Amino acid sequence: MKKKVLVALFALIISSFWNPFLVTGDRNLEPRPIIYGCRSLVQDLDPQYASDSASIAHIDQVCEGLFSYDLTDPNLAIQPQLAKAFGVWGTENTINGTKYSYTVELKTGVKFHDDSDFDAEDVVFTFNRLNRFCSNETKTQIAELYEPLAALHPNTPLLIYSTTALSATRVKFLLNYEYAAFVSLLCFSGSVILSNAVGSTPVDDYYITAEDTLIGTGPYYQKSNKDRKTVLKYYEDWYGGEAPDILEMEWVLYDDATTLNQAFLSGDVDAIDAISMEFMEEYKASEYHDVGDRMQGTVIIYMGFDFNKIEKNTRNAMQAALNYTYIIEELGKGELAQMTSIVPKGIMYHDSSIKVPVQNITLAREKMLAAIAAGEGEDELTLAQDTGLDVDSTDDEWEAATIVSYNYTYNIGNPMREGVGDLAKANFAKIGIKVNVNGVTWGEFVDSLDDGSCQIFMLGWGPDYNDPSNFINPLLSPSSIDNHAHVNDNATGGLNDLMEAGLIETNLTKREQIYHDIQARVIDQGVWAYLYVSNARSVHFTGCQNTARNPMNKLYFYLWEFDYSKIPKGSGGGIFIFLFFVGVIAIGVTLFVGIVNLIGKIFKPREEEPPFYYYEEEFPEVPEKTIERKTSTDFKKKGNSHSSINNKSRINQDHKTIPEKKSELLIKFSRILKMSSEIDIPLVAQGLGLAEEELNEYLIEWIQIMPFQIRNNRIIIEKLKEFTASLDEMFENWQNNELHEEGKKI
Repeated sequence: MKKKVLVALFALIISSFWNPFLVTGDRNLEPRPIIYGCRSLVQDLDPQYASDSASIAHIDQVCEGLFSYDLTDPNLAIQPQLAKAFGVWGTENTINGTKYSYTVELKTGVKFHDDSDFDAEDVVFTFNRLNRFCSNETKTQIAELYEPLAALHPNTPLLIYSTTALSATRVKFLLNYEYAAFVSLLCFSGSVILSNAVGSTPVDDYYITAEDTLIGTGPYYQKSNKDRKTVLKYYEDWYGGEAPDILEMEWVLYDDATTLNQAFLSGDVDAIDAISMEFMEEYKASEYHDVGDRMQGTVIIYMGFDFNKIEKNTRNAMQAALNYTYIIEELGKGELAQMTSIVPKGIMYHDSSIKVPVQNITLAREKMLAAIAAGEGEDELTLAQDTGLDVDSTDDEWEAATIVSYNYTYNIGNPMREGVGDLAKANFAKIGIKVNVNGVTWGEFVDSLDDGSCQIFMLGWGPDYNDPSNFINPLLSPSSIDNHAHVNDNATGGLNDLMEAGLIETNLTKREQIYHDIQARVIDQGVWAYLYVSNARSVHFTGCQNTARNPMNKLYFYLWEFDYSKIPKGSGGGIFIFLFFVGVIAIGVTLFVGIVNLIGKIFKPREEEPPFYYYEEEFPEVPEKTIERKTSTDFKKKGNSHSSINNKSRINQDHKTIPEKKSELLIKFSRILKMSSEIDIPLVAQGLGLAEEELNEYLIEWIQIMPFQIRNNRIIIEKLKEFTASLDEMFENWQNNELHEEGKKI
């Protein structure tokens, strides 16, 4: 025990040389690897398969596309990257009909990390490989982005018909149909250029994340990716310019947000991928961290009205009846921004000049009276006619009337959606609409969106790339599975015509006008109630002077300005001297006590020493619980019931560790599910550190709130994008519930 104390004191003294919070003010610090703490490392190394944010962040450091976003521009303007300049549009006749061409000149002097030269053949190789993955049995999960008009062109669903090298520095794309967002799509991580050199890029298979090294042309190369840590290092032969401030970085995995934020506060990491709001006061109080202003993001949250069930005047009335300020200030605690368009700020062609609905009860009642006069509604949703109401009727008179009843459906466990439902019930009563708020499981919620039984709902949407069509067409096109409001504005010059025109118009001025008209018409048609847009605060270690924050939250370490001289300093030499003398005194005391004990032993009669025993910490024996493997049918029979879960400690024979809290397992589980739409249960169990029998017990409960299925010992997710968009809210709510149960402060 004395030896441990002595070693600990010695380590404390030595650590004063290395702890960034205890360095002396005069010390000249040299650049060192920056530690970036992450809740998730790269899940899919292959750019032509990856869709999660952690993987895309990794890819963006290592690889480059023909075009990219200017992250120093708040509007994220598109700029040439491996292309020398913007391309030229044209048309070309082929044996398969007229195709739309886009010809691009390429930069020279660019090298891949495998030391091969970049040229047009690499571009051809990249997009031929991508087309194969969009079409064959190993279909990539990002295929829909490269088949954007498949519903309109079922015979030629692929966007890219062919890619041809006209010379070493000139490449031509032929498209099966006009698609004005093609250049924006080329900025997406799935479009980065891969090396054609033998052995650098798998030709017919995806990169293996745990084994392979991604080869690109970016400012950083992948040095290693293993043992819960990814190391990226500056590529000295990079063509792009001067060396960055950060020459090397270590991306380190943390299992939960709490531990990660604590590591950032303590100085164990220099930056993290997610700031937890519960630590904000500590960040504000810290002299080693700078808290920046809020930045509006590009994830929109809206209230949808089913076009098949609710007609225009009634939709407009509900738009005007909702208290948006209450949502922002009360439900959102002031950390949200009101949504001002279907195209959020930061996305191309966002139009801030269009007036969005605000709460106006008088206007809402005028619209409701117009709806009654027009005889809106059918069957059980037909509006009552003999109400005797007018604009000047009192609140009590309007609330006493039931002109029509609608259901608002939300997924249980989402407090924001529940709160908005209660608000809608109160607000819409003031215009004679009765709202039935229905809380259901996530799977039931998704089913209600798909089968049309959900009349009013709340959802969110975020971009894959910076183009308004990436919001408008999935959410408003009659052929889109994500059009849960069943919008179908087929009037001449309506949304359907405008959406098609926006996709094919390549004149930028004309295209901007089209998207202005779309944004205005969406409001006029009462498509949605615009709720809010995500906000985020930035918190930086004082050594980070600039992190190139941007609305799409794209991470690009090359642009970071990191001043090593501004690494936090404590009391400098004073702390070191104090610790030194404390250590010297402690060592002296320890030596004195040791000498006294030694003298005592010399003069004490010798006794027989007891036998030596090695004691392990003892754990109570816990019987392991086994369950019969359940099929997806068995799970569905459970309904809303929750199985009891054995929360007692289970002894691991090798390490004797106690399992983590259920909420922490759920966070890990959700991270694993983001990897793929299908994954073997044994792999999930291995990733969670559980036996399969234990995992099955958790699955019985989790399947009640999460839209996955189990078939052939595999977890299946049919709508991975929608699923991942809601995971953060789901496990955050579980964690909050768990903390409440433990009597801890949220």
